[in-house]
Amino acid sequence: MSKYLGKIGKISTVLIIAVVFLAIIPPFVHAQAESITTDYSLYIFQWRLGGVDQSRPYVNVSLTAVNLDRTHTYRIKIWKFGPTPGPRGESQAITAVTSTIVNFTFQDVPQNLAGTYNVTLIDETLAITVAKTNFGVWGLSGPGYNYGQTILVYGGGALNGTDVTIRIYNATRDVTSLLLDSDTTTADEYGWFTFMGKELFSYPKYTGTYNVAITNFTPIVDGRPQQRTLQMLVSRELRVRVHTDKDEYMRTETVKITAEVYHLDWSPVIGGSVNATITFPAVTPAKITLTRTVGGNYTGSWKIPKNARIGNWTVRVDAAEPPYGNTGTDSKIIKIDVTYLVVTITQQPPTVVNRATVVQMTFTVKYPDGSSATLDLTKCRIVVINATTGTIIAIARLASGYNATWYVPPDAPIGSTYKFLIYKNNLTDNVTPDPNIGPLENVYSDPFAVERAPVSVTVSTYDPATWKPKDVFRKGENVGIRAKVMYYQGPPMASGTVKASIYYPNGSVAAVKAMAWDPAKYDWYVVYNLPAVAPSGTWTVKVDADDGAGNFGSGQTTFFVAGIVLQPSSGTVGPTTTVDNYGVVSGSIYTIGTKSLGTNVQITGLALPPNKAVNITVEITTYNWYFSKYGTYELLVARNVPTDANGAFSAAFKFPTAPAGNYTIRVKIGTLVYESAVFRVVRGILLDPPVMAGPMVVKVIGTGFTPYPNEAIRGILVNGTDAIIGYNLQCFWAVWQGDGNGTLRSNLGDPSNPYYVQPGFTFPVLVTGDYKISLISYAYPTYYKTEDTITVVSELHQLITAIQKLNMTLNSVSATLTGISSNIATINTNVGTITTNVTDLAKTLADMKNVVYTINGTVGYIKTDVGTIKGWASDISYIKGEVAKIQSIKDNTENIPSKIDEIKNLSTPIYIAVILSLIAAIAAIICAILVYRKIA
Repeated sequence: MSKYLGKIGKISTVLIIAVVFLAIIPPFVHAQAESITTDYSLYIFQWRLGGVDQSRPYVNVSLTAVNLDRTHTYRIKIWKFGPTPGPRGESQAITAVTSTIVNFTFQDVPQNLAGTYNVTLIDETLAITVAKTNFGVWGLSGPGYNYGQTILVYGGGALNGTDVTIRIYNATRDVTSLLLDSDTTTADEYGWFTFMGKELFSYPKYTGTYNVAITNFTPIVDGRPQQRTLQMLVSRELRVRVHTDKDEYMRTETVKITAEVYHLDWSPVIGGSVNATITFPAVTPAKITLTRTVGGNYTGSWKIPKNARIGNWTVRVDAAEPPYGNTGTDSKIIKIDVTYLVVTITQQPPTVVNRATVVQMTFTVKYPDGSSATLDLTKCRIVVINATTGTIIAIARLASGYNATWYVPPDAPIGSTYKFLIYKNNLTDNVTPDPNIGPLENVYSDPFAVERAPVSVTVSTYDPATWKPKDVFRKGENVGIRAKVMYYQGPPMASGTVKASIYYPNGSVAAVKAMAWDPAKYDWYVVYNLPAVAPSGTWTVKVDADDGAGNFGSGQTTFFVAGIVLQPSSGTVGPTTTVDNYGVVSGSIYTIGTKSLGTNVQITGLALPPNKAVNITVEITTYNWYFSKYGTYELLVARNVPTDANGAFSAAFKFPTAPAGNYTIRVKIGTLVYESAVFRVVRGILLDPPVMAGPMVVKVIGTGFTPYPNEAIRGILVNGTDAIIGYNLQCFWAVWQGDGNGTLRSNLGDPSNPYYVQPGFTFPVLVTGDYKISLISYAYPTYYKTEDTITVVSELHQLITAIQKLNMTLNSVSATLTGISSNIATINTNVGTITTNVTDLAKTLADMKNVVYTINGTVGYIKTDVGTIKGWASDISYIKGEVAKIQSIKDNTENIPSKIDEIKNLSTPIYIAVILSLIAAIAAIICAILVYRKIA
């Protein structure tokens, strides 16, 4: 029992109510001693039925103090007896009264509140205790009990060692023995007593209100009333109270639910099941299970759906203790309203857009919890505004995704800036009834500026009779031309000016046609009639479109006119022509350096009979190389060329030697001519050599001239002057003229003299540069100018200058060869030490066409491509000094091999001498190294 009596709680609340009775007794009269009494010697603690702190009982004690000296100050102290006694409270000081009533209120847990108390009246003026009394407090461990609990009775105020008897009953039965282990107990040394109950689970039928009465009790202080009977409730109903984190919510928010679940004695329900049901009329309830956190507290949450009905919802919590059948419930009302939509732009429109294009803004729509929303697009509105004025320009088109688009009109002002705007609450989701709306504030896109619209033009050709695609036409046929004219990312351009320009294969304009709009096919069209003499080849159609609002574009295509196409259609001819065993004639390509006489003609045929063999001929009035007889001949230049399944073929040939003029090329199948074209031979000359180092004789190779006597050379010019005619009168006297094939010749004798001499002239110029040589010829009634270029160079001057610079470099370095080890020559100079690899020097020499070197005694021999050179090495000290020049010579002579290669074809003796001098100089140094190696 002492375990229930050994706990003294803290007094939480002291209520002091003082009622002062004024005594009439004079202050100097003190007839009787002071005394203090309580209104009861035994109190029952009470339970609050509402408000806060319902789980802690309280007791009200009224004290009466009399026979006080009004000139003294008193104080009342209340102590609880026990193993650790302590004060339960103090009154305010009592002064200037002869009697008073003081009320105390104590509140604590039952086991701490019950017990034996002492009241002491202290005269603080005299510092003595003047009166004492005692009282007891008792009660149950709770205001009621549920099944499965045990009744506990705590009390005090009994005379220690005396028996205390208790009885539990109602109007119909006495249940003391059923609910208590014993109905009698003995007060301990502090006057405390305790009754232990039995578990109520065995007696489920005894619910209701019972009296709990102390029938036998001996108080410490007798003579005052005692509170001996209280009421006790036995019930299956648990204490349940439900809370939510707030009272009003929006859809998609989370309702946090907390339930307090306790027994009637305020002990927590630990093993029970606690569930919450959230209901709205005509809506399927939401059910969740709450989880215990601490004590009798249970928590859970409910995510409000985006389509939850708006209005008042009931949150009801049901608790149960299944083993005992105890249950409890509580409910509260929460209000749910629509939520708002959150808009985030995920892709801004580009900063610049073209007219007649679609500009787009992409965005997401979510609820505040981050979940995606689905819009009812029929109820949503996004506009396009002028970014400067804010004026609404258009309603944007909405699509799932979500994206807003606007087709920029073709006539939108260039340079204007715009924005997409989503007004607040202009978006609606698909929830019914009571959809959610948003956004909370206006949402603007970044601004975008408008520029000119590019217009795309796609051109195609057709057969106008059927309007089926066709790109090969015959001369005299109609060509159908259609053009798709589209704004970029927009609709077709249906108004404005569209014209088609048709070009010949040579690029000149054949015709310009206005095109008409075809609303059935959403394109523009026109028909062009090819002339009967239309040239064969690739024709071009260019279509230009302009809508009149500053937007324009063009496009083109090509079509083919059946026949043959020559590439090129004019050119020079070579001076010689051959014929093979099949009679196929072939001209030549005569080349000097990068220049040439002669033309390789590529011939392409279209729309001929398929899978046939064609022959290609050229009609030339000239000497025939096979028969050596002057006349008009149809020469075969290509034989048995196959056409493919589409009637196309391709061949190439070298145009035969012929005088200047137009020549007809024919394509035949058998003897039937299917197509023809004209090739034009032009005059041409080549000068040999094209590069010279001084006065030289220059040969002139020329073709394409009119046969003598119809054309003769009248003069030779240099850079447009007659400066060299005095040196070259032979161009008149020798009568330079074209032979029967148009090849330039010199007739030294009678015109009938068959001995022809190669034309040539002396070019007496030393100054370097490029010179244009022009042959002036006359063929009645026209003068002709045929030109080529000669380049004069002075390699001798360049080589001499290089040698002089090399010598100066060598003389500026004072050097001594100190040794050769492991093929490395070491040279000390006034600018430092130089090392060089002898093998590298030998390779340099080999690169200069010096391929073999030997040594015999003190003489070195080098074989070169211009002969054998001997270098003397008898003066050893001189040789050692010369070797010091090795590195500089190597550095300064790396470009000499290329110079030698450039001029080695020149035949003048002075150039050969220069080459030999350079090779000898380097050979002497190599020999010196070899000699030094021998001596050292």
